[in-house]
Amino acid sequence: MRRVTSVQPLGRKRCRVWLDEEQMLILRHEEISAFGIQEGSVLDEEQMHRLMESVLKPGARERVLKALLASDKTEEQLRKLLIREGYPEEAIQDALQMAKGYHYLDDRAYGLRYAEQESRKMSRRKLALSMTAKGFPHEVIREALEELPVDEDGQIDDLIRKKGIHPGQTMEQKHYIRLTSMLARKGYSWERISSAVNRWQIAVEILQPPVKGSVKTRSSLLDDEIS
Repeated sequence: MRRVTSVQPLGRKRCRVWLDEEQMLILRHEEISAFGIQEGSVLDEEQMHRLMESVLKPGARERVLKALLASDKTEEQLRKLLIREGYPEEAIQDALQMAKGYHYLDDRAYGLRYAEQESRKMSRRKLALSMTAKGFPHEVIREALEELPVDEDGQIDDLIRKKGIHPGQTMEQKHYIRLTSMLARKGYSWERISSAVNRWQIAVEILQPPVKGSVKTRSSLLDDEIS
């Protein structure tokens, strides 16, 4: 038996329903009326079973299908979505198993597709972080990174080219720092960045501090000449 400890309005059509002050469900007004739910009322085992089978499980399945029709999702993303929308664990498990059974939900297949698409513009580190944020299992991320070659040198070259930089160009130190910092934020290692600087023969124009009684001078040095 579960006691209804709180019923809180949630917009015009739904309410948050708390059972025993620990489990939260989100139900429509008509569902609340059909089960006689109000603060202080008690739901017996038979009522909880009917609520689960006729309302919560079908609702969770419908929500999963709607989410997957909009875009691919990982199992973790769907789980978090259903939790936010007030579905209990039993309904969540039922909906996820349904989606897997019909092959609508497949983290491995989705992970390999996602990695193949994003590996053209993301560093390995950035891709791993992005896949982790989406909830892909670690084994799927590892497999995707092992199977797909990531041309980080080519990506860096494209980014440098988009900045309007040409081989052999001399850059002011502040612009050089901005460029290398941008590449680092995108997840490229300093070894890769340094290699690209040398490959493009980018020179750094360093402003020397003024000496008393002299004028400001500038010196231009190539990175591979700096010890």
